[in-house]
Amino acid sequence: MASPAYFRSPTIQTLKGVLEEVHTGQILVPMFQRDPFVWQDEQRLMLLDSIYQGFPIGSLMIWRTTRDDIAAYEHLGIFPMNIPEFREGEVRQYLLDGHQRLSTLYMAIGVGLAIKESGGVMPEPDAELQGSVRWPIYFDLEGKTFVFHRRGSSPPATYLPMHCVLDSYRFFEFQRELDDRKLGNFAESVVTRFRDYTIPIIPMATDELDQVIKSFQRVNSQGTSMSEVHMITALSYKTDFDLNERLTQVKEGLTLHGWGDFDEKYILYVLKDVLGLKLDESAERTSKALLESGDALQQAQDSLSLAAECLARVGDVFGPKVLPSAYQAVVLAGVLRDVEASDALDDFLHQWFWYTTYSEQFSGVSFNVVQKHLEALRLVVKKEVPSWSDSPYSDLIKPFEVGIMKPFRFNSVRTRAVALQMARCHDEAMGQTTEARELVGQQGNDAFFVPFSSKTFGLDVEHRFIVPVDERRAFKTKLLGQWDETFCQAHLLPKEWKWHGMCDEDAIESMLALRRRRILHMELEKVEAIDDLRSSERLRKAAVEL
Repeated sequence: MASPAYFRSPTIQTLKGVLEEVHTGQILVPMFQRDPFVWQDEQRLMLLDSIYQGFPIGSLMIWRTTRDDIAAYEHLGIFPMNIPEFREGEVRQYLLDGHQRLSTLYMAIGVGLAIKESGGVMPEPDAELQGSVRWPIYFDLEGKTFVFHRRGSSPPATYLPMHCVLDSYRFFEFQRELDDRKLGNFAESVVTRFRDYTIPIIPMATDELDQVIKSFQRVNSQGTSMSEVHMITALSYKTDFDLNERLTQVKEGLTLHGWGDFDEKYILYVLKDVLGLKLDESAERTSKALLESGDALQQAQDSLSLAAECLARVGDVFGPKVLPSAYQAVVLAGVLRDVEASDALDDFLHQWFWYTTYSEQFSGVSFNVVQKHLEALRLVVKKEVPSWSDSPYSDLIKPFEVGIMKPFRFNSVRTRAVALQMARCHDEAMGQTTEARELVGQQGNDAFFVPFSSKTFGLDVEHRFIVPVDERRAFKTKLLGQWDETFCQAHLLPKEWKWHGMCDEDAIESMLALRRRRILHMELEKVEAIDDLRSSERLRKAAVEL
């Protein structure tokens, strides 16, 4: 095998030939590829329509090598792949570019080869993936369009199953059931178009993994869907190191703190800081530093665990779904790694957390601002400067205004800030539990119940109640009845309210208006208690007006 890498002459292969190679394991998908099948239904149907129309769908890049240490996925899309036993020195082929296209074609058409081999039995799809991917795909001979049909029910007789394209026996069975000879001939022409469709194959022949990874990076950097995590996974991939696998382990470790679904992008930023890199460091330099490091990923996990514990103490954050900004966790992870916990530190970080929340310090900011916060906070907590204002980044602290929160949109920083305070009030009223805070931290917006018609009473904060799903019917009954003091405190209901007669729309609207005022006063108290949260006059004025 030649070395270093070189490209041999492209070849033209029929779609039938390509799918047969996939089915027999002669084309594999290497582990450094992005495993998830991410194409939407429309993209899958459009690919099939392009082939039907005779349009080009692009080339496939195939890596040919005699290396025997490249791990490959066992599934393509939702169906299992055959991984053959290779002899020493035998050439293997790995897909470098075309993962989504080939997955689509194998799920729609290539799986017919497995059905043919098994005598008509559909292979068992991946249990985790099949629920998120619609299949099978049919060609509507009358409408001349590609469609899905609900599994478990019989499709119309004029729906050609695409998995019959490579299975002559089952195609003839389908054709025989058609009453219309013209449709039968048309179906045969459709099958022929797919069987004879040709795809350019660009081979890359080398045993040098570094050259392959660089080529993979170049090819995939042309699109917009490849994240930095995927790129670094590709660049750092070694036979004994797979960043995808290691990140999964990190997230499993964070599950103990309720942070198992924290976005990998932000775990990567913490990892960069552990490696001594800037947050905007390039993928190439990051991958190089990662491979040279020892336990950087474990340090990143430990740092995020400390951040999660701290956020629960100082901000009532019990999960990433209610965290006002993910960068707050990144900064805290970078700071807490090098200091010992103390009550004084928690007091300071409490101020910092709520200041950065209400000032929306991390909304739409550059990496430069996040980096400044990380470095400034590190200087203060290590007592290298007396206070924030003495740091080189004192310009980050600026006056701001806090206005009335109008729409309740859970992706907004302000809404999450109020949600955190509502959850804390609930837990304090119920006896110092953390049930509501954990519910909001793990479920986010889904933790909130809207008991009345949203069309009539809207979806603003006064019409949102933290209630577990299995308790919502009983909660609504109690809400329309007599309230005890605990219930009133837990749900920030107006103490002075009593239902008089029927609970009509006017009465409900009045109750919700009073609840809004109470929530606003709760938030005002929080704002005024935090250092450097200035210019809250608008919020005070709004409370008075309400």
